[in-house]
Amino acid sequence: MDKIVEIRELNFQLQKVINRVENPNHGIFGPNSLIWKINRERINLMGGGRALLLQLAHPWVSAGVEQHSKVKTDLIGRYRRTFHNIRGMVFGDLKTALKCAKAVYEVHKKVKGRSGENTEYFANNEKVLMWVHSTLWDTSVKMYELFIRKLSDEELEHYYQDTKFFAYLFGISDETLPENWKAFTRYTKCMCNGDTNELKINNNTMALAEHIFNPSILLKLPGKFYKSFTTHILPESVRKLYKLEYGLKQKFIYESIYQTLKPAYRLLPKRLRYVPEYGQALKRIENG
Repeated sequence: MDKIVEIRELNFQLQKVINRVENPNHGIFGPNSLIWKINRERINLMGGGRALLLQLAHPWVSAGVEQHSKVKTDLIGRYRRTFHNIRGMVFGDLKTALKCAKAVYEVHKKVKGRSGENTEYFANNEKVLMWVHSTLWDTSVKMYELFIRKLSDEELEHYYQDTKFFAYLFGISDETLPENWKAFTRYTKCMCNGDTNELKINNNTMALAEHIFNPSILLKLPGKFYKSFTTHILPESVRKLYKLEYGLKQKFIYESIYQTLKPAYRLLPKRLRYVPEYGQALKRIENG
C-alpha cells in the first residue's frame, strides 16, 4: 500500500531542515546556494506549462486538481498561490519556510477522493508528492540550461542534494528520494517513459491540459505560441501521451520564440530578470 505522509512524519522531516540551517535569517538555502541562483530567474515561469503537464499526467494529480481547485475558473490565482508557497520555502527565512510547509500540508490533507479510474487518491501520498516535486526541479534545470548556461555534473549533483531539503518540507523521506542526480534523472525518465505505468492520460487530463494554453492565462502569451514552446521542451514520451502535434510548424514557432527571447532575456536588468522574492530576501539579509 502506498504511504500517506502523516503529521508526525512531516515534523520528523522538518526537524532535519531545522538542524541543517546555520542562519535562520538566510533561510534553508541562502544566497550562495545554486537553488537561489537558478530559481531566482523569472524565465522559469516559461516552464510552468511543462511542469503542469508533467504533473497532470499522473491521474491522481489531475483528479485532485479538477475536484479540489478552481483551476478552470482561476488558474492564474492557483498558479500564484502555488508559487507564493514555493518561493516562501526557497527564499523565505526559516520561520516562513516552515510556515509555508505546514500550510501546504494542511491543504493537501483535505485533497482526497476517487479518480476517473475509480481509484482512491490522497494528495499527501508520498509517491505522488515525489512526482510533483521532481517536475519542479527537472523543469528549473531545463529552463536554466536553455536560457542561461549548461550546468556541470558537479553543479547538478550539488543542486539536487539541496532539493532534498525542499522535499523534506513536504514530508518526503530519504527512502523515497533518489540518492543522487543520476538516480533522479533515471527516475524521471522511467516515469515519463511509462516504465512504472503511473502516468496515464484521461479525458479530465486532456481538458485541463487544453485549458493551460488558453491565451488569457499564465503569461498571457498567445496560446498557440506557448503551446509550441511547451510541446518542444516536454519529454517526447509525454508529448505523445498528450497527442500534441509536433511537426515543422511547431518546431519553427519554438525556434522563433527561443532565438528571440534568449538574447533579449539576458539583457534585462536584474530587477526585471529576477523574481521579487529574491530581491526581498537579499534586503532581509542585508538588514540583519
